[in-house]
Amino acid sequence: MKILLFGGTTEGRELARELVSLGHTVTLCVATKLGEAVMDGCQDPCTDTVIRSAESSCSVTEAPSAVPQPVPGHIEILAGRKDGAQMEALIRSGSFDLCVDATHPYAVLASRTISEACGHTGLPYMRYVREESPDRWKDLPGLITAESAKDAADILSGRAFGRDRILLTTGAKEAEAYADLDMSRLFIRILPSEESRRACLRAGFPEDHIVSAMGPFSEEENLRLMRQLQITLLVTKESGRAGGFPEKLAAARRLGVRVLVIRRPSETGMGKEELMGAIHDYNTDRNRLRP
Repeated sequence: MKILLFGGTTEGRELARELVSLGHTVTLCVATKLGEAVMDGCQDPCTDTVIRSAESSCSVTEAPSAVPQPVPGHIEILAGRKDGAQMEALIRSGSFDLCVDATHPYAVLASRTISEACGHTGLPYMRYVREESPDRWKDLPGLITAESAKDAADILSGRAFGRDRILLTTGAKEAEAYADLDMSRLFIRILPSEESRRACLRAGFPEDHIVSAMGPFSEEENLRLMRQLQITLLVTKESGRAGGFPEKLAAARRLGVRVLVIRRPSETGMGKEELMGAIHDYNTDRNRLRP
């Protein structure tokens, strides 16, 4: 089958690897040039040649040395954010058999746009849902929860947090939500891309309060950073094991750092095993119905 896969997350890379190993052709859509760099170098095992999109011209110099290994197999990479009309145009021009949405669990708008584009074009749509972390994290002493980055910023503006040194690990896309807080005690960890850095600078973060690094991070890496910056409060999303959520909480617990968690939006979809089974069943039924 020819599969359109959205997602530059860990799951996107893993799904692409598994799908091409099963003989499918994958067009992987990632939002940023960094996502393209992470996936760059994908090779066709038969020809030993790199399969790239015509519009792909990313330099991998923005990516850190610890870039994950490229996905082997027949894969085309398309980098750049797309609105609904652009997604529909891509679907109509690609002769795809199936769309798999493996975007980040907090990318609510992106998932809605992908689903609607598939509905408008008649392309079958399947949503991968990242495994949630066990509920025991909710028992963390001093835990604070918020519904969104804006909600988190409103909470942090309160007098009770006036002396905290805060580490934000919620991404550069939401940096603007914290623009009205005291930047002298705010630090933000982001992906190592110029786009992310500029977003933080526009929001008012000082250059030396921006930590650019590629995760997910180990417990020890989180521990070192929090110690170095003398962090007393961590802001994170409930991003699951794939997003390094347990490691962040473990480091915070060891240091006695309070944690504010932005809760994951509710959604429907399939886990990894169920998704792969659904793709297999769909392909089997499709082949059976062929003349």
